[in-house]
Amino acid sequence: MSAHEIELVAADGALRADEWFTGEAELDSYPMQVLAVMGAGAASLANALAPHLVTNRDPPPRFNDAPLRGSGALLRAAKLEPYLVALLVQGDPAAKRALAACANFAGVLANVAVVNVDVSEVGRADAPALAFVRAVLAGVVHAATNETDPKLRLVLAVRDVEPEERTNAAAADGLRRVLEDDVKAQWISCAPANSSLHTQMSAFVDLDVCLLPHSKFEKFAFDQAISQLAGSTLDALNDDAYSFGIPADSFSVFTRSMWDEDYASAIAEASGNTGNSTSAAPPSGAAAFEFSPDSADVYAKTQGAFRAAMAQLNAVADRVQAAATRGECIADFHAVVTGAYKQAVDTFKAATSTEGGASATAPSGAEQKLAELQFCGQRKLAVLYGKHLQAARERALADYKSALNAEDASTDYAFFNSDRKFCSLAAGAASEQFGWGYEMERSELQNTMRELAAQRKRMVQQRLMHAQNQSNTMRYLQTQQAQLQAIQQSAYSGGDGQLSLGAAYRPPDTNLNISLGYQQGRTSVQISVVPDEYASYLGPQGFSAVGPANLGLSFNMSV
Repeated sequence: MSAHEIELVAADGALRADEWFTGEAELDSYPMQVLAVMGAGAASLANALAPHLVTNRDPPPRFNDAPLRGSGALLRAAKLEPYLVALLVQGDPAAKRALAACANFAGVLANVAVVNVDVSEVGRADAPALAFVRAVLAGVVHAATNETDPKLRLVLAVRDVEPEERTNAAAADGLRRVLEDDVKAQWISCAPANSSLHTQMSAFVDLDVCLLPHSKFEKFAFDQAISQLAGSTLDALNDDAYSFGIPADSFSVFTRSMWDEDYASAIAEASGNTGNSTSAAPPSGAAAFEFSPDSADVYAKTQGAFRAAMAQLNAVADRVQAAATRGECIADFHAVVTGAYKQAVDTFKAATSTEGGASATAPSGAEQKLAELQFCGQRKLAVLYGKHLQAARERALADYKSALNAEDASTDYAFFNSDRKFCSLAAGAASEQFGWGYEMERSELQNTMRELAAQRKRMVQQRLMHAQNQSNTMRYLQTQQAQLQAIQQSAYSGGDGQLSLGAAYRPPDTNLNISLGYQQGRTSVQISVVPDEYASYLGPQGFSAVGPANLGLSFNMSV
């Protein structure tokens, strides 16, 4: 856990506000500002916002992913500025009661509540983000019922939204409309039966939907979106209309009293038995945690039909997505997804129509909800279609790479064969009804294959060039070796085409030795007197005539 944060709620359900606000006697009666960030991934979102919300803090406060306590809920706080506190709520979705209590507590205190929403959960009735929204709205409804005139800015931060959905006005408006309708449904379910609060959500809650890019793959766009979100959050924190009005010098006393009265029992009971936490009676301050059975029958019927239809569609979508994740391409993809879509729409129409056969009519608001169902369904199926195209592309690319590995492979044949396989899988899944095409994906596949072919060609050319360089080097070395051998032969033999002659004569019974030589065009004569020390070896006759003993000849010729 960071040095800037503490865990507010102890295992026994007691609030550690006295430890966190040590030194608050130095503060005055200026109202405290509270920012609540909740939902899966809330720590990352809070850490991204913190540098834009503080001044003269280096490094800025950070939340860490600390282990969850036995209650399954996690409520932490960090003081960003002397009068600004950030509350972080995230935990195990199975601990519904403890998590709802922490979210409700943070929502009641907050000027601004930011709920982190996964874009894949939009339109799902069981989305974890809706539990946080319901808990926050329950606190606002409870305060409004007690005539405390609350005002909250609620921000739904939708993460990992694709660029096409952010830049396309119709797609972005569709996402916002679905989320806004879900929030209204939660508000109505929290409001007391037959209460005018059903239609007064805008008087107590300012709702904003912020579409965030992927933090890793679109970092620059994500940083820009976070900067804009932080700017609007600062404006709301500094707006007295959203202030709960709790003075800083008595903030810890107030929060501890409110926690002990309305929330501590929920945490304590959840810590003792999380699995049965939903059976216990909710604390008085969070009485609207559960849906009200008497709220807005028509709206509840329409919303229930929407959820049932989306549940059918999600069941098929999960199965198709699991296959796509494994890299498998469903042969009858188009029939499966369009059939699921049609069945979901038919289920909604059947559930929202009234008795009366041919004259059946839909209740008020069903047409708008049907449009939202169609939008959510088409969006979900479009994501699955994109995964199907990705799997088809990867399969075609794998076949192409395998064909290129063969030494005698034809790149043109491999190219057209892989392209044909991709088009076969993509065309069978395309839909004119939903505007699904695959031209862009096919173009990307072709460009990738061309690049791979160009890389292979460059590699072959490099190999040929290397072999040619080796051949030239060997030829040069052989030439040098031949020249060296010729020089050596010339040096040892006295040169090419040279004639060498030599002759020597010793006259009988004398010590005179005469030699004549011709070598490399030069003639030499040598006369020497050398005592014959070996005359006794010639016998009594000695030399009597010219013969082998006193005449020597030598002949040497080099060509």
